[in-house]
Amino acid sequence: MHRSNTSNNQINTRIGDETQRGSGQLRENVSRWMSKSGNNTKRQASNENPSRENNVITVDLESWEYEWASHVGARRYIENWERGDAAHYDRNRMQDDRTAQVAACVAELAVAKHTNKYWSGHVWKIDKHDQYKHIADVGKNIEVKRVRTSTNAAVRRRQNGLGLVLFVVRVVEPELRSAEILGWISQDLGWAKGSPSDYDPENTRVIREECLNSPMNYNSAYGEEGISV
Repeated sequence: MHRSNTSNNQINTRIGDETQRGSGQLRENVSRWMSKSGNNTKRQASNENPSRENNVITVDLESWEYEWASHVGARRYIENWERGDAAHYDRNRMQDDRTAQVAACVAELAVAKHTNKYWSGHVWKIDKHDQYKHIADVGKNIEVKRVRTSTNAAVRRRQNGLGLVLFVVRVVEPELRSAEILGWISQDLGWAKGSPSDYDPENTRVIREECLNSPMNYNSAYGEEGISV
């Protein structure tokens, strides 16, 4: 992976600055100044920090990435035609399934691009769900939580104790070609910090955006080498 070398010069990054990284572009929307000088980089520690800065990274997909995410989303939609909704789902508050599936794939691919992790774009039939449900959305342990009408994300009890990391993402509508990564938190800590949901309080909690770690400081402290932003 390409990493820029800076020596004897100070780089200041703030809201609206754009940088090239890898095969695509990350638009880094940063609410504070980051000062980098040589190898002495001032940034938040990579471990989870409750005093999160309000940083957001916007990831733009290339045309071929958007095409593949749309294809996988359509396949997932087709395979779930006969699947019923969970008891707590409210159709009046939900997006149509076809759009939601594509948007979820865009969110997953955006996180994979940011963290430099593998995205399989997995699709399986309904009757194979129990066989493959252990597969993470991205890499080996990243689950992507897409949010749409608020920045609060759902944390499920059944995913505790599995060593998962949650990334919270908002896909930019209506084009669905970009995604805003709001932050990340470990699954177990997210459950501990979350509040019981009003629709499934025993099994689902809601984590607020301010509890998340900045996506700028994720370096995969959970066993896989990641990127430094």
